[in-house]
Amino acid sequence: MCGRTVMVLVGRNIPVTLIDLEKALLYFIHVMDHITAKEYVMVYFHTLTGEHNHLDSDFLKNLYDIVDTKFRKNLKAFYFVHPTFRSKVSTWFFTTFSVSGMKEKVRYLDNLHQLFTCIKPEQIDIPPFVLEYDARVARDTWLRFKLHAAQPHIGSSAYCVLMETSPPADFPVSSHAKSKH
Repeated sequence: MCGRTVMVLVGRNIPVTLIDLEKALLYFIHVMDHITAKEYVMVYFHTLTGEHNHLDSDFLKNLYDIVDTKFRKNLKAFYFVHPTFRSKVSTWFFTTFSVSGMKEKVRYLDNLHQLFTCIKPEQIDIPPFVLEYDARVARDTWLRFKLHAAQPHIGSSAYCVLMETSPPADFPVSSHAKSKH
């Protein structure tokens, strides 16, 4: 992945109801024009995105139709981090029926550990709230796992009890990701 430009979009920071979408589209094209001259990837953080931050599918379809061919051709992957079930379904319908050429480029990533298998952590600035959310979700997942493992299993004479107080080093917790201030 080294060498490719990484473009980051933060869904929570898109004030859809407060901006002129036509001007936003022109700004996006202006910013992306020099980036798309060579291969690049996009990372979209859907973390804590609310209804007021969702772009309308008609706008996205127009964006896809308007942008130059190099935008589509040089985009090598679109990493969708922290998707919800609803966002996965919406994206699937959108990429299946509106922009089918994009479908094979979309990768859903549930945590930053998965993202870091595709992109080196030092290649990307991650907003602090994304780091905090990811760590909290990983910790909650670990606690559920720990509680489940401590329960007696039917047909087993032994109890599986974990004695550790924190997740093992290889558990996918994003604590190794450093927030850049």
